[in-house]
Amino acid sequence: MALHAEAEALIQALKLHKESDKISLYATTDYRLIITGIGLEKSAVAVGYYAGKYGFNKADQIFNIGTAGSRVEKNLHQLFSISKVHATYDDRIYHLDPDPRFENASLATYPKAVTPSETPRSELVDMEASALIRALQPFASLSQLHIYKIVSDRLDPKEAKASIRPSIAPHIESLCEVLV
Repeated sequence: MALHAEAEALIQALKLHKESDKISLYATTDYRLIITGIGLEKSAVAVGYYAGKYGFNKADQIFNIGTAGSRVEKNLHQLFSISKVHATYDDRIYHLDPDPRFENASLATYPKAVTPSETPRSELVDMEASALIRALQPFASLSQLHIYKIVSDRLDPKEAKASIRPSIAPHIESLCEVLV
């Protein structure tokens, strides 16, 4: 998760406690949640730090849960399982195994916020997912990674900031079921 506002409800639902001050890491014996910060670099650094401190094994399931923008009005506040991630900065495409319990969507990762005047290359947009994938590649396979995005805005940063909590809150129960 990129922002504390995205993570708050999940931290409470899973009864996580803060484990590290070097990165925003919350944990229990069963779960670890990292709040990476916004952007490609912060996402990659958080994965590298985690890999160095804890490592990954083949049994680990890795979840990227957060908000995304969409130009499509009907998508607002909807939860999607991501089936494809397009790294717009180098044109790489990553295919994931989508969760059949949720509607699937493609996601484009941009190095900066996408504005309403731009035409995104995918149904949804974010600023972290492809960097997370690239940073994970030396440590884990794509089959271990599951990305879930909740649409918080229509490519409007002001709308996004105000709607993060109300977008995520209705989906906490479903997300907790995914994590079990």
